[in-house]
Amino acid sequence: MNIAKEEFLRKLSEPGARVSFDPTRQYAVTEFAGEPRRLWHVGIDRVFLLVEGEEVERWRAEFRVS
Repeated sequence: MNIAKEEFLRKLSEPGARVSFDPTRQYAVTEFAGEPRRLWHVGIDRVFLLVEGEEVERWRAEFRVS
């Protein structure tokens, strides 16, 4: 799944949304209301879902997301 970067940024401003980025801001872990935790790759104009749910914690360190 991928979404427009504008949509991703809009979702980050919703109440209860939480996000953590890696130092380069190319990867993000999100927690949106009613959705599983997700790890994303943030591109120039699209944001790509890499993993979600339990898999996020396994990959979080690999992508250096705090």
